[in-house]
Amino acid sequence: MAPTKTTIASQLFRRVFLFYILSALLLATVLVVNGYHNTLDKLLDEAKQLEAFHKGEIARQLWLMEVEQLDTVVSTMLQTEPIAKVKIEDTHQEILLLSEESISRNPVKRLFSKQYRQSFPIYYTHEMGVEQMGQLTLYTAQSAIIGRIQYHLLLLAGTGLIMIAALWLILFYVSRTLLTQPLNRLTLLSQQVDLSNLYSFNHLKAASEDSELGQLESAFLTMLHRLEIASDKNEAEHELNNQIYQETPVGIAVYHENGQCVTANRALGEIIDATHEQVMQQNFHQLDSWKGSGLYDAALQALRSGEIQNHDTQLDSTFGNKLYLESRLIPLTMKESQGELMVVMHDVSLYKKAEIQLQRFNQTLEEKVEQRTQQLEAAMLAKDEFLASMSHELRTPLTTIIGNGEILGESPLTEDQRNLLIAMDLSSNNLLSLINDILDL
Repeated sequence: MAPTKTTIASQLFRRVFLFYILSALLLATVLVVNGYHNTLDKLLDEAKQLEAFHKGEIARQLWLMEVEQLDTVVSTMLQTEPIAKVKIEDTHQEILLLSEESISRNPVKRLFSKQYRQSFPIYYTHEMGVEQMGQLTLYTAQSAIIGRIQYHLLLLAGTGLIMIAALWLILFYVSRTLLTQPLNRLTLLSQQVDLSNLYSFNHLKAASEDSELGQLESAFLTMLHRLEIASDKNEAEHELNNQIYQETPVGIAVYHENGQCVTANRALGEIIDATHEQVMQQNFHQLDSWKGSGLYDAALQALRSGEIQNHDTQLDSTFGNKLYLESRLIPLTMKESQGELMVVMHDVSLYKKAEIQLQRFNQTLEEKVEQRTQQLEAAMLAKDEFLASMSHELRTPLTTIIGNGEILGESPLTEDQRNLLIAMDLSSNNLLSLINDILDL
């Protein structure tokens, strides 16, 4: 293959030359910006000094409301170079005085119309104390900065042009005498390199390593060898990743934003009981199972917002299976994958079914506990009714016996009769105490 007309030497020459020009422009820009900011700082400092010099007089004229004298002070300030405009406001931000901006006759300065504003509070000290009278705003013209640095810019531009011309002559000589042949060889090698023929360059050696270009050629061949190794490693990693992708028990699929399935692993087909071909033919925009379960809305939200969406799904798949899935919808942000959605599905049907059975068992157990509680309450109620009835039936006769015994004890009795009455009274009270203890449990 013949060397191309646009050789690497000429490209290197142009790029080095362009790099030098850009570097020179960058350096010149840095110098200009630095000079610009230094000059700006000086002008702003001059404006501050001007404000410090006149602030007492401005405050006094505001206190006395002498507008004509205030105009005189402002006119004096406008005669200094950095000041383009002056504005005086009261404490309510109402403009008391606003000077007209002067227009420069210099066309270069007229291109730079930006102004830098500095605001200073105005205080007046009188016998009652210190009182804020308003605010003074000074505008520094950008054209004043340009006027101060324009001669420096012209000198810098002339020096830069001379240095660029000298460098162009030096680079032209070097590229013609030292770079053309070895760079042509590198050009031919680089044009022949392809990932499919990396092994064909193993026998090549650098022509010479005495010069930088010889070292560059050697480094180029070394790079080809390392690229060959990296290609083999990348292929091995790709095979490993693909094996992991296919063998993982979690279902994974990638869908284009138009809904068409781009790729899917075997686990997804096993989860929904479908073949790989059937999964690849899916379009989620047309799946009623996605729309009915809310998974479709989550997919659209993930594509629109670019944020990961988590969704627990209970659905009847297209192929007739009732599934409980934990789904994670991930919008792919890689440049070559924009507009694609990765769906990761984990089948939790066994766990969900066990959870449902446990809930049903708990509900049944709660119903039985409630039924047993009602039975116990009914038994307690019957017990209370029985005790209330027995309390009346037992206590009433005993109370009558004890009362009649007490009445009988007040009548004249023989000693034997009185002993019998005492025994009867003692037994009746003991029996009443026993009945009270039993009924009050």
